[in-house]
Amino acid sequence: MKSIVIGAHLLRDDIEPIASAITVGDLYLSAVEVPDDQPLGDREILIKVANTRARLLEVATFVAIRYGLALSSADEALGRCASHLTRWKRVLTAHREHVEMTLKV
Repeated sequence: MKSIVIGAHLLRDDIEPIASAITVGDLYLSAVEVPDDQPLGDREILIKVANTRARLLEVATFVAIRYGLALSSADEALGRCASHLTRWKRVLTAHREHVEMTLKV
């Protein structure tokens, strides 16, 4: 099983039960689990990730992570995200009550 990462969050409660939570330092990554044999570009997976991201936005502010970061373990998550954790935590703490708006023009 692999996990497609959606975003970085300050609290685990902002993620569960909507998505899976992966602990990285003192932050959490939201993710959608995908079977190893299913391609990441599968339309069904893309729709599931988009719908999950929308539901997470209803709960709390998070740092969105560009689609395509797929991980197979918490150790891999920490290794790939460690250099960003301090900045992400600072941003999440400062903007906890803000919301994201994406407009299509």
